Amino acid sequence: MIERLFYLSFIAALLLALSCNKTSDFASFLDEEGKIDVDFLEIPIKGNSIAVDSLTTYNDSVFFLSHFSGQMQDPLFGTTDARFYLQFGISSSPDFSDGSLDSVVLSLAYDTLERSYGLYEQMQDLGVYRVVEDMVSSENYYSTTTFEIEDSPLGTVQHFVPNFDSSVFVIEPSLIRDTVDTNEYGPHLRIQLSDDFGNELMGYDETTYASNTEFLGRVKGLSLASEDGIGGITYFDLRSPVSRINLYYTQRDTARIFIYTVSSLSVITSRFENDLSGSLADQFVDDLSDNDSLLFVQSMNGPDAQISIPDLHIFDGRSINLATIEFFVAVLPEDDTAHYKPIEQMALFENSAGNEIILVKDALDFRGSADFDLLFGGALEMDEDTGLQRYRMNITQHLQRIINGESDNTMILTNLNRETEAARVVLYGPGHSQHKPKLKVTFTEF
Repeated sequence: MIERLFYLSFIAALLLALSCNKTSDFASFLDEEGKIDVDFLEIPIKGNSIAVDSLTTYNDSVFFLSHFSGQMQDPLFGTTDARFYLQFGISSSPDFSDGSLDSVVLSLAYDTLERSYGLYEQMQDLGVYRVVEDMVSSENYYSTTTFEIEDSPLGTVQHFVPNFDSSVFVIEPSLIRDTVDTNEYGPHLRIQLSDDFGNELMGYDETTYASNTEFLGRVKGLSLASEDGIGGITYFDLRSPVSRINLYYTQRDTARIFIYTVSSLSVITSRFENDLSGSLADQFVDDLSDNDSLLFVQSMNGPDAQISIPDLHIFDGRSINLATIEFFVAVLPEDDTAHYKPIEQMALFENSAGNEIILVKDALDFRGSADFDLLFGGALEMDEDTGLQRYRMNITQHLQRIINGESDNTMILTNLNRETEAARVVLYGPGHSQHKPKLKVTFTEF
């Protein structure tokens, strides 16, 4: 515990010292503290915005906590359409004998922490569609994966605007008694599905309800998508107990309910379409420049920033003590940062030997740690010298790996949580006259 606190304090002190602009200031700090002969450099970097192919949005070993749906028209990044697909299962075999359908309702819990992104107050219509293609839990699915759905929705919501703050009171049958109760649930969306679908569920024989495998052969999944509108994105907690299909029926004059749940084995995956056409970002992405004045970073299938360190010879004969890289958030008059808030947590990635995108070692070592934003950095913060928001990241190990030839000199800057967040940000690029990104390095001569 003492060693950990010492290490945290040491890193914090070094990061504070890096805010000094003069070599002598930094050197004197270390001379006083540890009598170490070090020096300080600011290294120029290159960078541009690049398109993204796809992201992994489902595999059987990773559970994303949040999913979202909706359409938005971003003034700087163009049009975004997000939707998700999810499976429901059974925990028991129902008894529908002598029963008649009352209604079938899909309930989806809101993610009341993430809530929304964009102009979510603008009304849009949502549709629930039936998936007619198998979703296999042992497969990997990506943000460009499309499952076949029925042409007509099972249910719709007209003029949808989410309410994240109010409980929902539902009059419904008890699961354990032959009574009807008023139950209070957390904020969620309720969509009535077609009676044809409900009657189909009640008409399945014992074989279909014998196992989840048999059931999923009939009901492969549902998808929630925006029908129209360019408002915003709404986040849902699809693994909440409230996210389920509620089948209400009457059996021999007694009101009953049967619930189809989302389990840990259910496939939940997202599909994103990011169309930059005609936007400001479209003018910068893949323009083949490595010295752009602006860098565009967007979650989902939006663009990333590609960063490179062109001159490594400057490190010959030097041992790296600490390296940080920082980017400043651009202030643009046409940007609506009240609704399109900057990304909260950025990270740097590299291409692995298998050509997969993985976190740089400095970030990977602390992934999941409560001290991630201290030890690696990347959290949105205010820079007191410029008055601008910025992201600052520790890449000491990664820079040493680049110098040693163990990693390429190119990195990808993007949202750490790009699969589960709809956020974006515009940064000043290497070509900006005042606020270009900075790579700050302290080193020892040898």
